[in-house]
Amino acid sequence: MRLLRTVRCLWGRPEPTGRGQALVEFALIVPVFLMLLFALVDFGRVVFAQQAITQGAREGARAALVTALDPAITTSACPGTSTYCKIRTAAKAQAAGVALTDANITGATTCPSGLTDSTGTCFYPNGVTCNDPANPPPIVVKIQVTVQLLTPTLSNVMGGSFTPTATSTTYLPC
Repeated sequence: MRLLRTVRCLWGRPEPTGRGQALVEFALIVPVFLMLLFALVDFGRVVFAQQAITQGAREGARAALVTALDPAITTSACPGTSTYCKIRTAAKAQAAGVALTDANITGATTCPSGLTDSTGTCFYPNGVTCNDPANPPPIVVKIQVTVQLLTPTLSNVMGGSFTPTATSTTYLPC
């Protein structure tokens, strides 16, 4: 066997090792593997953002429930100590890792006069007075954020971004 190898090397025909085949297989598989890996990273970022804003919406609704007991509901913009600013601050604090602005945190679209802020947001769509214990007034906190995809090919196929949305509705006690 050893003699045969030596003779082949002397004649200029080395024994096949398969190294070229492994290189070709590696070159074919690596792009597919990297695409799957980055798709998983993008998917993980979207799921993380969804979970973070869901928790932020819940915390915002809880803060709205607590601040509904304030003597007067104030709607001035953040920074400040207004009721709406407290709700937005609580929501942003619970959605760590997701870049939220005040514009991302909204409420219902219809609202009684005096409870809408400058952006048209209303966290108390039926006011804060409970007249019917069977039908208490709701508190609505919505958060919407855009997550840009990092993988270029996936971004082209999926449209460049995802927009997860979370809504939390709770009711004032009577």
